[in-house]
Amino acid sequence: MKFIILLFFMLFMAVSPSFAWLSNPDAGYAAEFLTTFSGGARGLGMGLAQAALDGQASSLYVNPAGLASLWWQEMSVTMAPLFSEGQFISFSYGYPFDDVNSMGISIVRLTSGEAEKTNELGEITGSFSAQETALLAGYGRKLPGNLRAGVSAKFITQEIATLSEKTASLDMGLVYYAAEDHHWALSLANVLPARLGTDDIPFVPRIGFWHSLLPALSLTADMQFIGLFRSGDPVSRWFTGVECRWPEWARWRCGLNQKQASLGFGISTRQIDFDYALLYHPLDFIHSITLAIRYGFTVTEAERNVKQDWEALAKEKEEYRIKKEKEEKRIRFEMERLARSSKLSVKFLEARREFDEKKYGAAQQILELILKEDAGHEEARQLLAEIQARMNTETIVRRTKEIRSSYSQGKFEAAIENVNYILDIQPANSEVRVYGYLSRAQLFVRDKKFTEAKGELIEVLKIAPENAEATQLIKRVQTILEISEP
Repeated sequence: MKFIILLFFMLFMAVSPSFAWLSNPDAGYAAEFLTTFSGGARGLGMGLAQAALDGQASSLYVNPAGLASLWWQEMSVTMAPLFSEGQFISFSYGYPFDDVNSMGISIVRLTSGEAEKTNELGEITGSFSAQETALLAGYGRKLPGNLRAGVSAKFITQEIATLSEKTASLDMGLVYYAAEDHHWALSLANVLPARLGTDDIPFVPRIGFWHSLLPALSLTADMQFIGLFRSGDPVSRWFTGVECRWPEWARWRCGLNQKQASLGFGISTRQIDFDYALLYHPLDFIHSITLAIRYGFTVTEAERNVKQDWEALAKEKEEYRIKKEKEEKRIRFEMERLARSSKLSVKFLEARREFDEKKYGAAQQILELILKEDAGHEEARQLLAEIQARMNTETIVRRTKEIRSSYSQGKFEAAIENVNYILDIQPANSEVRVYGYLSRAQLFVRDKKFTEAKGELIEVLKIAPENAEATQLIKRVQTILEISEP
């Protein structure tokens, strides 16, 4: 909802007759310096968008409701040299009676440089200067419903050469904290009709909006209206600015309105603020500096600060406790995981040893226990798959057929390879053992190692005495051995 309101606010600024006063020959009005400048360099650096900048003694200049947010005594001095040797000076003092009520005083003085004084014949008879002074005394109060209200009386004196005029009027203001990250402001300047000599001081309302875009970045915007209840078309003026807080003690600002642009920076501590602003005006650049000193923090607010610090400390302590518990839990989990991993590693080494010793059944039992505790143990899974493949009946049958085929084709090395594979699983397989001895005997005969061949054939006859091939081959080997004897 706040974004819709802000969008409407900006749209209204865009389509309003903001530039009408630039071409209006009667655009100026009496005591205008109290509504078109700033009581501090902070507001000047943000394009004079200052109605919602509360919590400072200089708030009295544009919106007395800002006094209600004071929780310290504050004195501030602002100086701004102007073009044509003019000068703007303001002094502000704010005092909080308690956590609810506050008061403030401001003295604002605008002086011009010397100008030539002439008579009715146009002859120069000397020089003169002009100055305007305003004394503002205000009161601010916190109301229920996140509302701040303020009122101030102002006494204005205008001196031009030997002429002097005095008058008084009243300002009022409100600040509404819609949420923690944004609030609205309403300022009503010159609520009571007043005249300065023959010139009327117009009623000048202003609305403002402050919004925290990011934790360290805020936006403020104002809309000022002139001539609402006077003849002719009313004129509006818009002001907008942003402020960045980085690092914590520094402030960076820029602002824009329909006639001026500004830049500024500040240094802020708990007790001292220093602000500087540079404003571009069509006639010249304007520099402004403000020094604010705070002291005498209210007891209520000090207690609240201590409470906030204590709550922040307790929150940090709780966060540390939770973090510590999580870390301890993680460490315990890692230790248990490492212990379990070490235990499983020992078991896996045992299974590997059983596998190497051809004790596939024992190795299989150990591997199944490992996978029961850790289903993701990849090495155990692979070794178990190897054992199961070796113990598979179909595999034994297939490799036995391959042994027969290889032997009949004279591929004795291939036959021996399959023999070794099956005997690792079934050491008592007599058929495979016979083929193993026969294959080695054939290789010995081929290499003319007849004695070794005879030994292999004897092993065949021990297993299968009726084996005709072995009987025939051993007779031939025996004959060769007898012939070769001397």
